[in-house]
Amino acid sequence: MNIEFYISPYQVLEAELNHGSQICGTKTVVTVEGTDTLHKLPLSPLIIEPQAGQDSNPTFLQMTDELSMDLPAHFVLKFHQPVPMSSSSIEEIQKLTGML
Repeated sequence: MNIEFYISPYQVLEAELNHGSQICGTKTVVTVEGTDTLHKLPLSPLIIEPQAGQDSNPTFLQMTDELSMDLPAHFVLKFHQPVPMSSSSIEEIQKLTGML
C-alpha cells in the first residue's frame, strides 16, 4: 500500500509568500515483514467510517481474536527519505507499539 503525505495549507501559504520556496510532499510505503516473534495482525479493516451527521472522526474497532490472527510478521512504514523526529515522538511511538 502506498501512502502520500502532503504539506498543510499553512505551508502552501508560507511558500507563496516566500518566493523561491518549493512546495513538495513525500511518499511512503506500508508493508508487512516477517519476524521471529508472533504479532497480532488484523484480518480486516478496523476503521469504521462515521455516519452522516456524526462527528467526522473515524472509530477504531478493538483488536479481538475474531478480527485478528497471530502471525510471525509486523507492519513496517518505510519512508523514501529520512524524516526528522523529536526524541519524545520516537518514545511515544515506541510506547504505543511496544517496539524498541
